[in-house]
Amino acid sequence: MRRQAVESGAQWWAGVKGLWAGGATRAVLWPVGLVGDAISDILWLRITSGLSALLAVGFVVYAVIAGVAIEAIALRLGLGASALLIGFALYSFGLLGGGDVKLIAASAIWVGPHELMMFLLLVAISGGVLAAALFFVRKSYFPSPSWLLGKRWYVRLISDGDGIPYGVAICAGGLLTFHEALAALPKG
Repeated sequence: MRRQAVESGAQWWAGVKGLWAGGATRAVLWPVGLVGDAISDILWLRITSGLSALLAVGFVVYAVIAGVAIEAIALRLGLGASALLIGFALYSFGLLGGGDVKLIAASAIWVGPHELMMFLLLVAISGGVLAAALFFVRKSYFPSPSWLLGKRWYVRLISDGDGIPYGVAICAGGLLTFHEALAALPKG
């Protein structure tokens, strides 16, 4: 009886491990989190802390179950902590929002050391394109579709003086680098 329970538990764990370590989790968890934060930032100009924390914890759970080397996990957590510290310095000068800082830190964990600079470069480029697009829309160089003008989130988005939903740029940078970042994960 006990042996059957142990075997049943081992089979359950193998199933869980197969689900988490498989390509589906790798291909879904981080990108869906990024897109969720980008949508939140567009609609409310706010990135939820909970989703950024879930992304960070999700990486650790994924990496442990997938058999990623503990040194690689520690290195990526260190990158995330470093990104958080640098981000808070930028936040204190008013250069980034707090949600942006936390999302970049959580993304740094997923991106890792080999793709971090490319990720940050793509975030900066995407942010520049986004800022330019919002500038032109906010200055009415391009007319807004009438069906959007009745939407509260869109009016807030195109209002002068409101922030830029930088979560969209972070999402773009993450989506453009996530395949290479995850392919570089060393197995333990």
